[in-house]
Amino acid sequence: MKGLIYKEIVLTKKTLIMGFVYSLMAAVMLLLVRISMICGNLANSESLPSLERNNYIFHYIPCIIFICALAGNSGDMYSDDKTGWTRFIRTTTITPKQIVLSKMISKSLIISAAYVLSLIYIVLLCLFSGDSLTADMIGNITAIFFGGAAATLFSIMLAFIFRKKQIADFIFMAVFGGLEVAWAVNMIMKMDEMEGVSDDFDLLDFFRTEYGWIENYFLIIAFLLAVIAAVCCYFASVKFIKGREI
Repeated sequence: MKGLIYKEIVLTKKTLIMGFVYSLMAAVMLLLVRISMICGNLANSESLPSLERNNYIFHYIPCIIFICALAGNSGDMYSDDKTGWTRFIRTTTITPKQIVLSKMISKSLIISAAYVLSLIYIVLLCLFSGDSLTADMIGNITAIFFGGAAATLFSIMLAFIFRKKQIADFIFMAVFGGLEVAWAVNMIMKMDEMEGVSDDFDLLDFFRTEYGWIENYFLIIAFLLAVIAAVCCYFASVKFIKGREI
C-alpha cells in the first residue's frame, strides 16, 4: 500500500510544484493588496470601504486556490491505462480495494498539505495586517478543505468509472456547471426584483447579504459531503474495477 501511495504522489510531483508556485503567487499578491489597504496606496482609495466590508476575499480566496491547485488535478488517474499499469497490476496480488484506497489516501494527503498551507497563509495574513485570527476563520477554511475533498473524491470516482478523461471531465463540469448556472439565474432574478438600486451598488455586499447565513452551516454541510463522497468513491470504484476483471 505504501508503494502505491508513493507512486501516486510521484506521478503528480510536477503538477504539484506548478500548482504550489501559482497558488503562492496568488496568495502573495492578495497579501500585498491587504497590506496596501492599511499603509499603502489603497489606504486613501475610494474603494477602501468596499474592500474592508468584503475582507473575507483576502481571508479565503487564496485558501480556495491552494486547495484547488494542489488537489484538483486528476490527470494521473488516466495515465495508468495509457502506460499499461492497469493491465500489469491485474497480474499481481494487489486487490481493487488497495488500488482505490491508494488513490484516495494519496489525494487526501495532498489536499491535507494544501489545508496546512492555507492555515499558514491565514496566520501570516493576520500577522501582517493586524486582523484577529478567530475560530470562525479556522472553521471556514476547514469547511473549504472538506468541500475540496468532496470534489476531489467525486472526480476520482468518475475516473474509475469512465476511465476516459474527456467523459469524466464532461460529467464533472456538467454537474457543477449546472449548479452554477442555476445559482447565476437565481441571482439575476433577485437582482432584477431589486428596486431603487443606487449607483454605488456593491455586488460583493449583495452576495454577502444573500448568502451570509450559509456560513453557519457551511462546515457541517461540507463535512457531510466529504463523508458521502468518500463512501461513494470507495464502493463504486471498487465495484467497477471488479466488474472489468470479470
